[in-house]
Amino acid sequence: MHIRSDSLLSKLIDAAEVDENGQWILYSNLKGHEILLGEINQWEEKLEAFKAFYSHVVLTKKREDFKRLDLRFKSQVVLIN
Repeated sequence: MHIRSDSLLSKLIDAAEVDENGQWILYSNLKGHEILLGEINQWEEKLEAFKAFYSHVVLTKKREDFKRLDLRFKSQVVLIN
C-alpha cells in the first residue's frame, strides 16, 4: 500500500515478490530493473534511498548501464550489471 500511495514509487515499481529466503525483490517498470530490498526491516529507509537515487542520479544518466539495484545495505544503493 505504501508504494501505491507514493506518487513516485507507484510510477517506478511494477511488482514485488518474496523469494524462498524471505528476501524482497521489487521490479521496476522502467527498463525492467530489479530492486533487491532484502529483508523487510527498515523498508521505509530503503525506499527513500531508492527514490533519492532515481530522482538525482538515474534521471541524468543512462538507465541501461545496470540491471539491478541492491538496497540491502544500510544507507547504500549498489548498482549491479
